[in-house]
Amino acid sequence: MQHSRTTAGNLRRWLASLAAVLITTAGLLFSTHAPAHAADGPWFRFVVAHSEKCMDVAGGSTAHMANVHQWQCLDVLSQHWQPRVLNDGSYYIVNRNSGKCLDVAWWGTHDGANVIQANCTHADNQRWWIPSGIRTDWTPAQRIMPKHVSNKCLDVAWNDPANGANIVQSSCWGGPNQTWYVPWTSW
Repeated sequence: MQHSRTTAGNLRRWLASLAAVLITTAGLLFSTHAPAHAADGPWFRFVVAHSEKCMDVAGGSTAHMANVHQWQCLDVLSQHWQPRVLNDGSYYIVNRNSGKCLDVAWWGTHDGANVIQANCTHADNQRWWIPSGIRTDWTPAQRIMPKHVSNKCLDVAWNDPANGANIVQSSCWGGPNQTWYVPWTSW
């Protein structure tokens, strides 16, 4: 009789251990793990329609006043951006790699004023209007306009399709070098 209790007890412990292993394995297989930064919201790429290249901080720099250009889309943090809405409906756009904001350098108001990343101040030259709002599909209907000056758009200079083509502000004309897709990043 003693042997039967020991065997039954061992069997129960073995089945409980097996159940724990199966539950843990199922949890690992079917769960969707959020990345560590998930608490601060989703990250996006800004892909320009004319070249299908991504807005990128040159050389992956984390420096204040580093240049922003277009580059072949890669899974790199310097191409991940987070638009954060402000009370007036404008956005400041933060780079994931550096934590710095998309900025029209020196408050430029002219066509060709350079776009950089800079320490976030939330000043008007770091605020952007996105008239259609953030749409996370591949519908290319999004213009991105600096708040500090009217009728200017985020623009790839000279409609250049090459890697490294500079991103500037320029008069809005609705061209494909001023039209942006904003898909979520894969991670």
